[in-house]
Amino acid sequence: MRLVTLILGLAALLSLAACSGGDTGAGQQAAATPSVPVPAGKIYGAGVSSGDTTLVSALLAAPAVHLGETVRVQGPVVNVCKARGCWLELASDREQQKIMLKVNDGEIVFPPEILGETAIVEGVLEGIPLTYEEACAYLEQEATCQGETFDKTKVPAEGITFYRIKGTGAVVLASAAR
Repeated sequence: MRLVTLILGLAALLSLAACSGGDTGAGQQAAATPSVPVPAGKIYGAGVSSGDTTLVSALLAAPAVHLGETVRVQGPVVNVCKARGCWLELASDREQQKIMLKVNDGEIVFPPEILGETAIVEGVLEGIPLTYEEACAYLEQEATCQGETFDKTKVPAEGITFYRIKGTGAVVLASAAR
C-alpha cells in the first residue's frame, strides 16, 4: 500500500515537472463502456468524442494494453497545474488512484476553478519509464514536500513506469461548469 502511495506521490511530483510540453500521438479508442453522447459542458481543446469511456482503474490495471491508444476517462478533477494550466489529474473510480491529462503548454489552459468538478478527458495513453535512481529522486522530493519520510527500499529495483494521458481535449460537465 505504501508503494501505491509512493507511486501516486510520483505522479504528483511529475505533474510539477510536466509543464514542459511534449508530443501528441494518435491511436485507437479503448472501449470499456457503451458509447454515449458527450454531455453538455465547457469544452477545452478538441473536446471529447462520443466514444466509449474507460474506467481509470481499468486503464491502470492493464496500461500496457492501452499504450498508444486514444482513451476517454471521466472523474472528478483533483489537481490542476497552477503554473500554466497545462495538466489536470482525475480521481479514479478506485480509492488512491488518479491519472494525469497533460497537454502541450499554451494549447489548452485548464483554470484552477475546475478543481472538484467532474470532467471527461481524452487523449493518448503514454508510459514514462523511470529508472530506480530517477524514481527515488522524484519520490524523495515528493515525500519531502508532503512532510513524509521516504523509504527507497519500497521502490522496485527495476524502476517504475508513470502513466498519463497526452490530452487532446476535455469537457467539464455542465452541471459543474461555471
